[in-house]
Amino acid sequence: MKIYAEKDTKIERILGKEIVVFGYGSQGRAQALNARDSGAKKIRIALPDSSNSREKALADGFEVFSPLDGAKNAEIAILLTPDETHGALYQEILEKYLPFAAVIGFAHGFCLHFGQISLRPDLSSFLVAPKGPGYLLRKLYQENEGLMARIAVWPEGEKEKIQSAFETALDWASLIGCARIGLLETDFGQETESNLFGEQAILCGGAAALVRTGFEVMVENGISEEMAYLESAHSLKIIADLIYKEGLEGTNKLISKTASYGGYVGEEAYQASEMKQVMRRLMQEIKSGKFAAQFQREQAHSYPLMRQKEVLASQEKLTKIGQKIRNWLFGKGIKKEERP
Repeated sequence: MKIYAEKDTKIERILGKEIVVFGYGSQGRAQALNARDSGAKKIRIALPDSSNSREKALADGFEVFSPLDGAKNAEIAILLTPDETHGALYQEILEKYLPFAAVIGFAHGFCLHFGQISLRPDLSSFLVAPKGPGYLLRKLYQENEGLMARIAVWPEGEKEKIQSAFETALDWASLIGCARIGLLETDFGQETESNLFGEQAILCGGAAALVRTGFEVMVENGISEEMAYLESAHSLKIIADLIYKEGLEGTNKLISKTASYGGYVGEEAYQASEMKQVMRRLMQEIKSGKFAAQFQREQAHSYPLMRQKEVLASQEKLTKIGQKIRNWLFGKGIKKEERP
C-alpha cells in the first residue's frame, strides 16, 4: 500500500467547490474548521432543525442548511453523522437530491461495505478516515501538525470517475491537515473490517475484558479495590502510551526486567488460551456481515443490549471505585472519609 503526502495533493482542485458537511459533532466540527482555515470558503453545514449542534455551527461562522437543502447545493457531500444514520440519510435525501456527478466523502466505510448504501450510478465516493478523534485533529492542525489518515475510493465506476474521486480524497485529506503526516491508501473493506475488529478484539472489547477480569481477580485474592483499579484501568494508559511511541519491542526495553519477563510469561499464557480462537470468531462475524446485521437489529430495537450493559456497568465496583480514584487523582477533590 502506498503512502501519500502534501506534495501529492492539489487543494486548488476543490477550494472553489460547494462543500457541505453533514453533521457537526467531534469529526464534523474539526474537519469543517480545518478545511475552512486551509482556504475552502464555500463550506456549509447540514443539520436538522432539532440538532443541538446548530447553535455551535452558527457561532463558528458557518451557514447552516437543512439536510435536504444541503444535498441540493453539494458538489462534495462529507458525511460525518453517526454510522447508523448513513443509510436513511442517503436513501431519503442524498440519493434523491444530490446534483448529478456529486461526490460523497465518508470517514468510515461501514455503510458502503455492508451494502446499506447502493450509490446512484452518476455518483462517486471516497473515504478519508483520520486516525484519531475530532478534538485531536483540530488541536494538531492548529499546532501545524496533523493526524495520519486512511484514504480509499469506492471501487465501482469508470476509471476516470474513480481517479477523480481519489484526487478529491487526497485534497480533502490535505485541507483537514492529515496530509501533513501521511495518507495510507487502502480500500473500504480493509478500513471497515480492521476498524471493527480493533474495536471489538483489542481497543474496546479486549481492553474492557482485560481490565474488568484483572480487577476482579485481584480483589478476589485480597488486593484492595483501590490498588486493583490502579493496576488495571489506570495503568493501562502508561503502557499504551509507551507502545504508541516505541512499539512492543521498544516498550520491553524501557520497562523493568521484572515487568518485561512477567510480560513474556503472561503473553505465553494468553497465547495458550482460547484468545486467538475468540479473535478469529469475531473477525469472521465481521467479514460475513453477521455483526453488521446484529448491530442493525440492535439499532432497530433502540439498543436494548447497550442499555442493559450501561446499567450493569454503572452498578459495578470497578465503576464506583474508578470514579473515586479519578476524583482524587485529577484534582476534583475527595471526601476525607472516602480517601484510599
